[in-house]
Amino acid sequence: IAEAAGARRDEFSLESRVWTIPGSDGHGRRTKNGREHRVHLSALARTIVKEAMARSSGPWLFPSPQHHGRPVSPRSASRAVLRLQRHHWDKDQDRFTAHDLRRTVSTRMSDLGVPDDVIDKVLGHLLQGVRRHYNHSDRWAEQVVALDQWAEWLQRIVGATAGQEGSRFEEMTQPSNAGERT
Repeated sequence: IAEAAGARRDEFSLESRVWTIPGSDGHGRRTKNGREHRVHLSALARTIVKEAMARSSGPWLFPSPQHHGRPVSPRSASRAVLRLQRHHWDKDQDRFTAHDLRRTVSTRMSDLGVPDDVIDKVLGHLLQGVRRHYNHSDRWAEQVVALDQWAEWLQRIVGATAGQEGSRFEEMTQPSNAGERT
């Protein structure tokens, strides 16, 4: 979540379908392990990035609505999840945090048949033990397939097609009320 909150427009190559997250950027670490991380942009992800770029100017993909010239706070997603739970959650349902989305991605990609080490690469994890020393493959081709499968699965569950007018996808990507703090 923090990586997306601090995303700069120049990190995205829509033509190459890649988001390159630097390991650090002069203000601190951008990735948990401090290493550059490439993320394949599925058609769904490219649509979201294009829409975010069209709605903002400046260096940040998601600029702060309160602090001009700064990115949105990494805590914005957590606050949005809490608001959703407060207004739309049954009291008996388990609560979750924005960080739990990483667990959901890992679990559901596994359900889609994505190998664990490819999931680890998608999530930016480093291999452990002797595998870390000897295996330097980024498994890029498999990451591309995994992220495309993930996007297709997401589109099926929300009943949406990227860019489809009036879809739940369009509704979900619209900005919240301007006066509402995120």
